[in-house]
Amino acid sequence: AGTISTPGALETRNLGGQVRIRRVRLGFEGSIPGGFDYVVEADFANSNVAFGNVYAGYSPPGTGLKLRLGNFE
Repeated sequence: AGTISTPGALETRNLGGQVRIRRVRLGFEGSIPGGFDYVVEADFANSNVAFGNVYAGYSPPGTGLKLRLGNFE
């Protein structure tokens, strides 16, 4: 973000301000009853969308094991 202002006597022109976002990263994660969970992360940059972690997981109750399917880092 940026803004431009001029000294007192030169305030006849308002050059204003500007906001530009270079990159936005959004992510969601949660769990579903029964031992299921999910993660989705998307990166928006340079008019492109790239996905980072996108997976679903399952943990059978009482086993200590975890199964994940998808793209994860």
